[in-house]
Amino acid sequence: MAGMEVPFSFLILSPATAALVWLLASYCRPLLLLGVILLSSLAVAQYSMLADPSLKESLAILKFFAVVPVGLGSILTFSLFSAPRQKRYSRFFSYYINAAVIANIAMMLAVPADGTLRGQLSRLLCLVLVSWLIQEIIKVRGQSSFFSDGFFLFNSSPLAWILCHCCYRAALLSLPIFDSKQYLLLEPLSLAMMYGLYKTHGKRFPVHFYFGLADTLAVSTLVSCSHLLQTPNATRSFFEKISLSNLQLDVLFIPIQLIAFLIACRFIWLNHKSMSLPK
Repeated sequence: MAGMEVPFSFLILSPATAALVWLLASYCRPLLLLGVILLSSLAVAQYSMLADPSLKESLAILKFFAVVPVGLGSILTFSLFSAPRQKRYSRFFSYYINAAVIANIAMMLAVPADGTLRGQLSRLLCLVLVSWLIQEIIKVRGQSSFFSDGFFLFNSSPLAWILCHCCYRAALLSLPIFDSKQYLLLEPLSLAMMYGLYKTHGKRFPVHFYFGLADTLAVSTLVSCSHLLQTPNATRSFFEKISLSNLQLDVLFIPIQLIAFLIACRFIWLNHKSMSLPK
């Protein structure tokens, strides 16, 4: 299927599925967890029927399991624990989430720059975003995650960090290695779900507290739809289709990256100053 277009059904099914996932995450988490279990079982069955799976297929199933059952599944499972059990294991769960979030972002340092300046700047921006996130986690002594009425909340990604991260990820996903139209939906879905969860939870916490769950739901939705529809990861790039060269894309994204970098550095400096004050 390499070289084929991403099916139009993917562009319709993904937002519709995301809306359903948002509703289930807000009002019926046991049913969503059951869906994760069934989908994971289906993925295992499909993979086991492959006579000689390629490296690409093996990496795809590993990515699926890292995102859907291990990522979303663990959050949903913990959300269904009783309040006393959640309280007992809350510190351990926060540490688990912290490690997973930091590792998920930091691993993008290994993405090839493909000879582009925006690819090199993405690595620098990735470093400052990870540093900023670690500062925010330290400020709350590692207790970055908690649940309220079953809603997973992450308090260590300020709105400014989220917006800088969106700029960073948009530039990152314009690199040749991410040559699939499916990734264009990631940022809109994450931000829309964040606001949707904020509204359905009655605006009880700042909107950025809901980004951790929203981004997990958005990524899980796209990966699941891609897996079910067998969407190729090596299709002709959307950016190639609109005839933008790598140089033109550098010109487009580098100013955005530099603005995000300066904002991140400013917050890192402010955090450093506040954390250095005697208490």
